[in-house]
Amino acid sequence: MKLSPFFFLSFFVLFGCTRSDNMRIRALAPIQEQSSADNLVSSENIGGAITSTGIRTTGRSYSVIFSGLSVGITEISADSSIRSKVGNDVILDEFFTTNAKYNELGVMFGDEITLTLGVGGLVSGSAEVKLDYGSSLNAAVNEEILRSTSPSGNSAFFTFGYDLQPFEILAGWRWNNFKASLNSSNTSLETLSNGGSLSYPSKSYSRQTTQVTAGLGISF
Repeated sequence: MKLSPFFFLSFFVLFGCTRSDNMRIRALAPIQEQSSADNLVSSENIGGAITSTGIRTTGRSYSVIFSGLSVGITEISADSSIRSKVGNDVILDEFFTTNAKYNELGVMFGDEITLTLGVGGLVSGSAEVKLDYGSSLNAAVNEEILRSTSPSGNSAFFTFGYDLQPFEILAGWRWNNFKASLNSSNTSLETLSNGGSLSYPSKSYSRQTTQVTAGLGISF
């Protein structure tokens, strides 16, 4: 049986050991990201093709480390857009907004050069999908918004640190998972999907990202 990264890193958090007794305060931000596809609705049924996408992500992580135990939070916000067209006609514009907050626990190894491993769980989050329909779909409304319910998710990370006393230079990597159900009952999307104009295979939204992070810390 294959263990997920969440449970694999949990082992180190719960049973790891460290030598450093310094208190450290750290702040990191993503500098590069890779993400799974965000399109939720497909217009392939009528020959639509995605012609443009754009994603903008902001985030920050804060943590306090004492006696090698790291406790922190990470907040991530993302905006993205996807356009589907048939020829020169715009069939559908999708605009996504997600917000996620993770509480995280980790353990640090080393003194001057450190490695911190950690995992986290989603404590709050939301997703919103705005759909702008093209005139050829003959939708009852020009646009509508689907909002999330029952968000869930988890995270994992590792961070390398170089202690220059009193400052630290930090670089790392993290994995974020966010899922939520979307309320589409009695919407134009449901009607168009049932009629075969659009494909809406799932009533859930899932976004997984990996990020390269960098930051600074201070040790006491």
